[in-house]
Amino acid sequence: MACRGVHFSLDQGMVDRLLACSSDDERLELIQEEIETEYFEKRKDLLAETDKAWDFIHRAVTDGTLRRDDDPYPLSHLVMGGLQLYDGDDYVMSLKTPKQVADVEAALKSINEAAFRDGFAEIDVSDLEHSREDDLAYAWDWFLGLKAFWTKAALDERYVLFTVDQ
Repeated sequence: MACRGVHFSLDQGMVDRLLACSSDDERLELIQEEIETEYFEKRKDLLAETDKAWDFIHRAVTDGTLRRDDDPYPLSHLVMGGLQLYDGDDYVMSLKTPKQVADVEAALKSINEAAFRDGFAEIDVSDLEHSREDDLAYAWDWFLGLKAFWTKAALDERYVLFTVDQ
């Protein structure tokens, strides 16, 4: 599996459809067949890719670990936190409400490169893929695009769905 993270900015109608799905398979089909197709082909302005950097980004803005809980809020919701929509262990789908999106976006204003670097220093070196500096630069580049995405989603009062296959 690719393990490439994507954030989608969703409207209420699509969220209602996701929540109405009766199984992981049905929800996954909706994401893969409709949301991904629509957004990657026509609505790139409503998505943010984070490649495999989503893992480092989550760790850098939380406590250095890869937990799915809601601590420390709101930065825990940047990637992994939020309502978990998938029960299996081969996929992650975490949904954030417009209120949570606004909270995350406000908290992101305090994350500059120095703060990101400090958070990144908390990541266990055995979890890194390359050198600390290379992985930090890789994560920071993807993080910058993610910050802009959250600003737009908050201004538009939309939901955010993070997805990644494991």
